[in-house]
Amino acid sequence: MKVLPRRCVGLLLMLNSAVLMAAELPSYYPSSFDKIGTVDVLPTATSPAVVISDSTLNVSREVHVHTQSTRNATLSVLKIGQLIGVSIVGAGPGSKGQVTEIWTLPSDYKRR
Repeated sequence: MKVLPRRCVGLLLMLNSAVLMAAELPSYYPSSFDKIGTVDVLPTATSPAVVISDSTLNVSREVHVHTQSTRNATLSVLKIGQLIGVSIVGAGPGSKGQVTEIWTLPSDYKRR
């Protein structure tokens, strides 16, 4: 019986973890996000902006919210301290753009 060197075993474990992590997100999640961060401030009716990792972003009135258990949710599912990924449209010189989609992410999510 052959014994694998420790480096090979470690590499195999890392690759296996990456595959498992990638499999955690539902198929309707994108492969990347315009911004990933922690929710600091939630949008309200009087202040339609979200603060993500100290960055204030305007939220579209037609924002789509996605969780790992449902494709269509509302802003009410978001919690302070929660890790999210967002899509932003209209960003450019002089404009931060608007958040049009929000995906909740597991707390141990690692950027790919």
